[in-house]
Amino acid sequence: MIILSQITDNLQVVLAGNITATHLQCTAFWRDVTATAYTPGRSLAVTNNTTDVNLVAAPAASPTRIIDFLSIYNADTVNAPVNIKIDASGTEYILWRGILVTGETIQ
Repeated sequence: MIILSQITDNLQVVLAGNITATHLQCTAFWRDVTATAYTPGRSLAVTNNTTDVNLVAAPAASPTRIIDFLSIYNADTVNAPVNIKIDASGTEYILWRGILVTGETIQ
């Protein structure tokens, strides 16, 4: 579980280089929780080479956004160096850094 509790917290995916043919497929399932409400949601995105992609955007001022599931699939024809991180007010915190081989998924 990953928690985004501030309006400046974003879960991001970025590659350490350019893809060859097909960008990586990114999926997240999350929920916004307040004292009185529970709102489920999902995010779908693809990587954009070395540009940060917000996979799960920051929550609004009131709820806490709880990320229950995250998946990144390498649909490219070559290995992909991937960084998964939290961007908190411009400060980046790496959650995972590694190489996804062709056809591999990280969850």
